[in-house]
Amino acid sequence: MATNEQIAKDVLVAVGGKGNVISATHCMSRLRLNLKDETLAPDDGIKAVEGVINVAHVGPQMQVIIGPNVANVYKAFVAEAGLDEEEQIEENLDAPKQKLTPKAIGLAALDYLTGSMGPLLSVFMCAGLFKTIQVILGPTLLGVITPEQDLYILSDIVFKGVFYFLPIYLGYSAARKLKANPALGILLAAVLVVPNFTQIADAGGTFSVYGIPAPTISYAQSVLPILLSVWAMSYVERFFNKVVPVMLQTVFAPFLTMVVMLPIEFCLFGPLGYWCGEALSGVFVAAGNAGGIVSVLALGTLTAIQPLLVATGMSKVFSAIAITTLTTQGVEPFLLVANVISNFGVWAVGLAMAARLKDKDSKATGLNCFVSGAVGGLSEPALYGICLSRPRTFIGVIAGGAVAGIICGLASVKYYALGATSVLCLLSFISPNQANVIFAAVAAVAGFIVSFAVNYFFGFSKKEIEESVAKAKAE
Repeated sequence: MATNEQIAKDVLVAVGGKGNVISATHCMSRLRLNLKDETLAPDDGIKAVEGVINVAHVGPQMQVIIGPNVANVYKAFVAEAGLDEEEQIEENLDAPKQKLTPKAIGLAALDYLTGSMGPLLSVFMCAGLFKTIQVILGPTLLGVITPEQDLYILSDIVFKGVFYFLPIYLGYSAARKLKANPALGILLAAVLVVPNFTQIADAGGTFSVYGIPAPTISYAQSVLPILLSVWAMSYVERFFNKVVPVMLQTVFAPFLTMVVMLPIEFCLFGPLGYWCGEALSGVFVAAGNAGGIVSVLALGTLTAIQPLLVATGMSKVFSAIAITTLTTQGVEPFLLVANVISNFGVWAVGLAMAARLKDKDSKATGLNCFVSGAVGGLSEPALYGICLSRPRTFIGVIAGGAVAGIICGLASVKYYALGATSVLCLLSFISPNQANVIFAAVAAVAGFIVSFAVNYFFGFSKKEIEESVAKAKAE
C-alpha cells in the first residue's frame, strides 16, 4: 500500500508537476486543485495513482478523491509542491447557494451540528474504549478490578473527562466550523462548566450578569447552549474585528466579544436549551400518563427520537425527571424505558456500517462504535461519529426505536433499577413479573434488527459504498 508521501508525489506528477499547480486545499475526502493547464493532467493518469479513488471536475477546480485519509495526503502534497497550507474547506462547497427557506435553515443547522460533532469522533471513541475496559474488567463482568482500584477510577476519569467537559470540546470545534476564534469558543464553553458556577447551580443559588437574572443550571454534558452561543459569538466577533482599530484588536476585540456574549449565553441560549428539553419532557410525561393507545404511541415516538434528544443534549431533563420518579415510586414506566431500549438501535448502526462498507477505516469505526455501545454502554461514538455525519442513518435508528417502543408500550414494560448502560441494561427490567424482562429483551432485539436492516440497505449512499469498495481494493 502506497504511503501518503508516495501518493502525493504520484498525484503531483500526474497533474503536470509543481509548475502546473496554482493552489491546493482539501475537504473531508477530496484534494482540490486549481491548475494552470488541465490538459496536462489527464484523468486516466490521476486515476491510475495508487490511493486515488476517482477524479471530479467542478468549475475551474480539479478534485482528486482520496477518501478519509485526504488530510495526510494533502500535507504531503503541499510540502512536495512547495505550497502554503490552507484551512480545510467544507465538503458541500460545490452546492449552489440556497434561498433562505425552512428546509435550507434546517440543512444549515444540521450541517453546523455535524460539522461541530464530527471532529470529536476520536475522543468519543477513546472515551468509549476506556469505558469498555472498565465494564469488562469491573464487577459487572469479569470482576478483575473493583470500583476502588486505580485502573477502574482512571477509566472513569477519562470517560468523564470527555463527556462532562463536552461543551468545551464543542466550543472549540464549533468555532472552527464557523471560522471564529477557537480560543474564544473554548472560553465561552469553560464559563458554563467552571466549578464556581456549577456549585451555585447545584446549591440552587441565584446569579446575575450585569444585573440581568441568569437561571442557575448545570451545563455539564450539554450541547445546545454552547452551539447556540458560539453561533451568536461568530457574528459578534466579526463585528468587533471590523470596528476595533487593528492596533487594538488583539486585546479589545476578544474582550468586547465576551462582554457582549456573557449575558447572551447565561441569560438566553443556556436556559433556552434546558427549557426546550423541559417543555418537551412535559408533553411526553403527560402522554405517558394518559394510558391506552396514547401512551403506547407516545412511548414509540419517544424511543424513536431519543437519539436526537441525546444528540442535542435535551435528554438531560428527561433523565432528571425519570430518576426522580424511579427513586420515589421504585419503578419508571416511560422515560427510562425509552432511554435504555433506544440504545440498541443506535448500536446497530455501527454493526451495519462495518458490514456494509468495505474499507478498513469504515469497518474499524463501525465495529468500535458497536463494541463501545453494546459492551461499554456508550452510544455517543455511534451517534456522533456515524449518525450525525450520515443523517440518512437516522431513518433506521428512528424506525428501530419506534418498533421497540411500541412493543414496550403494548406489553407495559417497566424499568425497575438503575444499572449498566451496556447490553446488561436488560437486567434493570427484572421484576417479580418475569414477562417484563422477556418483553424488554424482545423489544430490544426487534429494535436492533430493524435498525440494522434499514441501515444496511438504505443507510449509506450508493456513492459512499462505491468509494468504500474502491478504497478497499486499493488497500
